[in-house]
Amino acid sequence: VAAACGQVRGRLSIGEISSLTALDLVDLLAVFHERYPDVDVRWLTAKSELLVADVCERRLDVGFIGLWQGETLHGVKHRLLAREELVAVLPTGHRLAGRAQLALADLADEVLVDFPEGTGARRQTDEAFHAAGLRHRVQFEIGHIRLVEKFVQRGMALGLVPERIARGFQGVATVSLVDAPVRHLYAVWSSSPTPAARAFLDVMEQSLLAI
Repeated sequence: VAAACGQVRGRLSIGEISSLTALDLVDLLAVFHERYPDVDVRWLTAKSELLVADVCERRLDVGFIGLWQGETLHGVKHRLLAREELVAVLPTGHRLAGRAQLALADLADEVLVDFPEGTGARRQTDEAFHAAGLRHRVQFEIGHIRLVEKFVQRGMALGLVPERIARGFQGVATVSLVDAPVRHLYAVWSSSPTPAARAFLDVMEQSLLAI
């Protein structure tokens, strides 16, 4: 009834991956809250596959996820937000840190830090190395993108992260890759969104058009 009268109330549950770069979700939620103060907003961070499952099961209204190139989405509505290549981040004193560009073959024998095997974030690198006919060695499996920075700073491993994420790292060297893994960032939501979710998606679209 409230929605029919132009009032948006209720609850909005939003989930994002820890390496979201396509938009500033906090700023977006601030704009949404100013327009719809009667909506109770819940926000969490999780892996892409968990966010998609939560949207499918309606535990989450909107999820912001990253998928490797070629992976498809099922059971949810979606909008492509960005396509971005990963770059290599290395300790500043590493023998490859001064190179203008690298290939995945240069990293095949290096110790890597990455997300756990089977996750959407890990498949971005696994598929890229597999497509190049290369093996790679992930020795450290982490749950948050900022831990890549710490392992690389301490000289314990190399990492592959989105270029926008690498810009925020301190004390590491960043080198582009000629055969870089590619990820696609999406917003996903239910085929029958709540009035609060529909209002949020409208705010998101307006924000993306303004970029």
